[in-house]
Amino acid sequence: MIKRQMIMRPKGPKLLEARQWAQELKEYFDKKYPQLASEIYTERFGNYLTLHFFSQFETLADLEKNVEEAESDEEYQALFMKGADLLVSDSVRAILLQTL
Repeated sequence: MIKRQMIMRPKGPKLLEARQWAQELKEYFDKKYPQLASEIYTERFGNYLTLHFFSQFETLADLEKNVEEAESDEEYQALFMKGADLLVSDSVRAILLQTL
């Protein structure tokens, strides 16, 4: 099992807009890719209110397929880019986790 974690820090004054955008992104993924079991969390301590997106894949090949699909999905790309002004520059990180 593979989990992808995307970490993004909203700009302070754009916090509410960023949370709404994150919810829109999750709803899009849930509709288009229901098999991914995507979830969104916010930090309550540490980097307060940092957004954490999780999605789950059976294999690394499934993840790679999803990335290819998302890169060619114009609607997803437009929705993702909508968040660019809402996030702190260089705060987007990706982490891949694998079960033992």
